[in-house]
Amino acid sequence: MGINFWPEGHPPDSAINAPDAPLPHVEVYVGDVRQFGVSSEVFYFDAEGVVDPGGADCEESSLLPSATVVGDAARQEGAAGLLCELDSDGVIWRWTTPDGTATVAVGSDSEFAAMVALRSAGSHLDYNPEICTLRPPPG
Repeated sequence: MGINFWPEGHPPDSAINAPDAPLPHVEVYVGDVRQFGVSSEVFYFDAEGVVDPGGADCEESSLLPSATVVGDAARQEGAAGLLCELDSDGVIWRWTTPDGTATVAVGSDSEFAAMVALRSAGSHLDYNPEICTLRPPPG
């Protein structure tokens, strides 16, 4: 599973077929995540709560995750990519906290690999460095 974290959004980038996306957001990918691009994008989430499921065939659920922290987390506040190796099928959760923070978490049934807090200012990405590798953002 791959994650692109854009805490300040990004301009259009034809090299990776990315449109202008000025809001803080996260993109979640599956498949050959070494080649990030719109063709493999599964989900787009932004700080205003906009969700675009891309071509994903999945259903919405109102169930929140049983945990709300990433074990032994490392924190990233600038734009970044992550490659995460999960031991089972990936799960994506999203919710809004009482203070209005759009939150997205990805992982397996048993643990979070990464969790993103999206705000107009002060967004951050927490991730488990034992199962996720930090890399520069695409582009």
